[in-house]
Amino acid sequence: ARLGAGLAALALRAARARLLVLARPPAAALATGALAAAAGGGRPAARGGAAGHGARGAAVSAPGPILSSAAAIARPAAGAELLFLDQAAMLAAGVLDMPAAMAAVAEALVEWEQGRARLGPKVVLRAGEDSHTEQQWRINGLCAALGEPVRWLGMKWIASFPPNRLQGLPRASGLLVLNSADSGLPLAVMDATLLSAVRTGAITGLGVRLLAPAQARRAAIVGAGVQARTQALGLATACPQFEEIASVARRP
Repeated sequence: ARLGAGLAALALRAARARLLVLARPPAAALATGALAAAAGGGRPAARGGAAGHGARGAAVSAPGPILSSAAAIARPAAGAELLFLDQAAMLAAGVLDMPAAMAAVAEALVEWEQGRARLGPKVVLRAGEDSHTEQQWRINGLCAALGEPVRWLGMKWIASFPPNRLQGLPRASGLLVLNSADSGLPLAVMDATLLSAVRTGAITGLGVRLLAPAQARRAAIVGAGVQARTQALGLATACPQFEEIASVARRP
C-alpha cells in the first residue's frame, strides 16, 4: 500500500499539466461526471452553474438544433449541458485510482473481444512526413464506441511535444471528449493527461496479473518516464507480493 501511494504521488508530480482552467465543477459534478468517465460508471449529469456560463460553474449549454427562427436558434437545447473537468477535478474524482482503472480497462477489453466495441482509424499529425519528426511534435486522435447497443462514444486528442521537457512542461497533454450515445451532443470535456498515462499502466497491470508467475517477487521496467511510473503503479496494484520494482534508464 505504501509503494502504491508513493508511486501515485510520483506520477502526479511528473505528469501535472499547466492547463487553463475554464470551469471547476463542484463535488456533486465530480461524483456523477468524472468518476463515470474515468472509471466506466454512469453518465455525467451534474449541474453546477447557470446555463451558458461555464466559467462560473460546471455546466456549459450546448447549441440547440438548427431552426429557422432566430429566437429558437438563441435557445439552447433542453437539458443539453457540457461538463468541463480540469486536472484538479480529475484528481478529486480519483483518476489515479489504479484498481478502478484496471477494472474499466478490463471491461473495455472484454467488449472488444466480444465484438461490442468499435475503433476508428487512428489520426496522426506530425511535424513532417516521417516518424523522425515526432521528436519535434505529434498529435494523435483516437475515437471509439463501446457497447451493443452503444453506451459510450468518445475521442482522445493527445499531443506529444518532447521539447517541452526543457521548459519544465509535460511532454504529453490531452483532452477527452465524451458524447451522448443518444444524440451525439458532447456530455463532457476532460483533461486526459493523467487519464491516458493511468490507462497505459492499467494495461500493464492486467497483463502482469494474468501472466506473471505466482512466485515472482521482482519486476523491471526499461525507461523512467511518466509511463514507466504509472506502469509501476499498475505492477504494484496487480502483484502486491512484489518486493522490488526496478527502473533502468539512460539518465538518472
